[in-house]
Amino acid sequence: MSGHAINSVKPTISNEIDVIMDCSSDAVFVLALESFKILKSNNNAALLLGLFREALSEHSILEFIDSKSNTDWYSHIDSTLQGQFDNFSGRIKTSDSKALIVEAKTRLILWKNQKVLICIVKEITGFPNQINKFKKEIAFYKTILNEMPTQFAVLSPEWRYMFINKPSIGDDEFREWMIGKSDYDFCEYRNKDTELARIRQENYQAVADSKKVKEWIEEMTTKDGETIYILRKLYPYFLKDKLHLTFGFGINITELVKGEKERKKIMEIMSQKNEALQQFAYIVTHDLKEPLRGITSFSNLLEKRYTDKLDGDALDFLNFIVTGTKRMNDLLNELTSYISIKSNADAIETMSLEKAVAIAESNMQILIEETNAEITIDSLPDIKCHRVYINQLFQNLINNAIKFRKETPKIHISAKMEGGFCIVEVKDNGIGIQDEHKDRIFQVYNRLNKIDYEGTGIGLAICKKIVQLHSGKIWIESDGKTGSSFFFSLKII
Repeated sequence: MSGHAINSVKPTISNEIDVIMDCSSDAVFVLALESFKILKSNNNAALLLGLFREALSEHSILEFIDSKSNTDWYSHIDSTLQGQFDNFSGRIKTSDSKALIVEAKTRLILWKNQKVLICIVKEITGFPNQINKFKKEIAFYKTILNEMPTQFAVLSPEWRYMFINKPSIGDDEFREWMIGKSDYDFCEYRNKDTELARIRQENYQAVADSKKVKEWIEEMTTKDGETIYILRKLYPYFLKDKLHLTFGFGINITELVKGEKERKKIMEIMSQKNEALQQFAYIVTHDLKEPLRGITSFSNLLEKRYTDKLDGDALDFLNFIVTGTKRMNDLLNELTSYISIKSNADAIETMSLEKAVAIAESNMQILIEETNAEITIDSLPDIKCHRVYINQLFQNLINNAIKFRKETPKIHISAKMEGGFCIVEVKDNGIGIQDEHKDRIFQVYNRLNKIDYEGTGIGLAICKKIVQLHSGKIWIESDGKTGSSFFFSLKII
């Protein structure tokens, strides 16, 4: 250590050494310039080196510095004397030879009319390991963020990028360049319309103002000219009621959006074709009724005028014609009802299901009286629905229960609210149905017993279409012996 270095540094005068020593949480030493003898120390210094405070004055600090750190110590002191206030990091050994890693700050001061060194020492034995561990943890989490399939970025309160993962920007050089930059810088770099940046900035501001998560779909054009759709989500992080960070996620939903567009296109085409099919079916059923009316009229006229001139076979043939035309007419009427069922938002109204059952009973009064059918109901709710269709739904199910009877019909109707739906049960004591037929009965023209029971085979298909119109489903439960329970759900709107 050169004398020139000592003389070239103007010493710092301090009259508060005792205060510094008593208040500091670190070890504090006052050292002689040449010998580095410990002239004064605080209690933390004694605890650090493992000696009594009074005993420290008999030692030089060099006795405790590890030989491998001597060179670094002298270099540190020389820099201090030249006014370059760098820190010393090295190893020391305590009185019981325990090795410690320390960090020291040293200054030249005037104390008791002599130039001395004041040295503040902090033990950091575990600190390098902690730093390495922290660096490893950062690298670990950074790897996770870069390998995750979603885009992720961290923005400052000024909405400049602090971190961007690889799925967001694949180009490493460009990604690094974007750190500290804004979306306007991004648009300028990529020659994009700044409208993208403006929309993002609006969403950032909305998140900051509302303190809530923000979500929107962003349409972008890649550098290859491909249009992609990104679902953006922003999560604000506030510290002491002040925006500290904003976390941004991006999920590529291009295939989903394109699939949805394709689905809508298909649905539009299907809707057009379905409308055309309905018009065709309506025209066919309407045009077929005219010749049927002619056949029926002439058959009735033939029966009225020539019954006494026809033999038994001729009368049977005539009866087959009359019965067949009547059945054909019934089929056309049912088919017309089936194809005419369609959604009409203007027709939706709040209706009492109890009233719907009462209307169905009124329409079927003669059949109910002829069969002595007993119909009971629990308390039924009011719901929004297509009134005419719901009336028809109950009428068809009650008619089905009466038709497929094996004794005096007993029908019970109940309902419950569950999961956003009104679930109605129509229970009867009829012939029941086997499991293998439970799905078939809701198909058009599917009659399981064509000999013993009359019908067109469309009634339950109409029920299914009405229920689907109300975003619900219909099903049947039966053991095949003791009746059936028809269930249908109606979405609550």
